[in-house]
Amino acid sequence: MNTLTNIGVIECGHSTPSFQLDPVSRRNGFHLKKVAAMEDNQSIMDDGSIHLVVISGYTNNDLGLVSEILQSGKHVRIMDGEIPEPKHLL
Repeated sequence: MNTLTNIGVIECGHSTPSFQLDPVSRRNGFHLKKVAAMEDNQSIMDDGSIHLVVISGYTNNDLGLVSEILQSGKHVRIMDGEIPEPKHLL
């Protein structure tokens, strides 16, 4: 199994606190490599060294962003926002 160590964060700007790695994650080797605003998300998707993308401040309106990230071959985690209903993922 591959280890996901380099993380990119896309801040969607929907009134949520900024994403930060906790000390346990840092001790376990995770590295917050890049933070981008919603408008600059392509820089994270084009960075081949980023394995995991965290979307902070997600709303259902950002579902296309999740699709783009998955299509770029990266893993996605959604934090601090609305989780899409399963019917929207089909």
